[in-house]
Amino acid sequence: MDGERVAVLLSPAIFRQVGTGFLNDLRRLCRFSGAKIYPGRGIRFIRSDSQVFLFANSKCKRYSRNRMRPGKLSWTAMYQKQHKKDAAAESVKKRSSD
Repeated sequence: MDGERVAVLLSPAIFRQVGTGFLNDLRRLCRFSGAKIYPGRGIRFIRSDSQVFLFANSKCKRYSRNRMRPGKLSWTAMYQKQHKKDAAAESVKKRSSD
């Protein structure tokens, strides 16, 4: 086995045992909107100083390049957190009002 490469293929039975946790490990977040990006999706932008940005779609890339702030756009995760519109804050608010 010295110097040999060994490829391990997951059979469907083994993949079912691994479950969706495998994909959650590969999932990344959009640098602008905070959206989940699954493998094979998204746009990778590498700046001249070798910094890597990963965007969910061209809309996020365009807004980031135009230096728009994600906190001012209602569909981004940052806006949702700033204005307490995210799901976690909503569930806490419902429990405390009972």
